[in-house]
Amino acid sequence: MNGKEFEALLDDVKNQLKTIRMYANTGDDGNAHGYEDDLYWFVMNAIREKNMTMEQAKQLINESFKARDIDFSHWYE
Repeated sequence: MNGKEFEALLDDVKNQLKTIRMYANTGDDGNAHGYEDDLYWFVMNAIREKNMTMEQAKQLINESFKARDIDFSHWYE
């Protein structure tokens, strides 16, 4: 995967993190959790479908794992 394509993919992940953070900050844990799940699926599919290097895959995973640092409850009604 060329650098521009990868940077666009990485920007998508960063934007998804912003969305998760926004919902978490407003107390909408249900949506934060749902978008976190979507983020992980997005990353797994990108790694499966795109022709990226191992280093690019690791960078994408590491960026997506920043979602774990966002404080919200994973148990909601």
